Amino acid sequence: GKQSTVTVTNAAGYRYVAKKGASPVTKEVRLPRYLAAPVRKGDAVGSLLLYEGDTLLSEIPLVAEESVLL
Repeated sequence: GKQSTVTVTNAAGYRYVAKKGASPVTKEVRLPRYLAAPVRKGDAVGSLLLYEGDTLLSEIPLVAEESVLL
């Protein structure tokens, strides 16, 4: 495409209430190194993983915030 980057956002809101004394929540972003155009706004392009210690709390889809044409 004509753009060298695309902005991503989470597909849905996410809330987590930590229990007192719980392990810190860590995040891991999984995105491909490259995407091939066209990419349409709302296309799933990766995921955000949230962990409490070694326990996976949630995998949240990441979507393109804008379209990228050829």
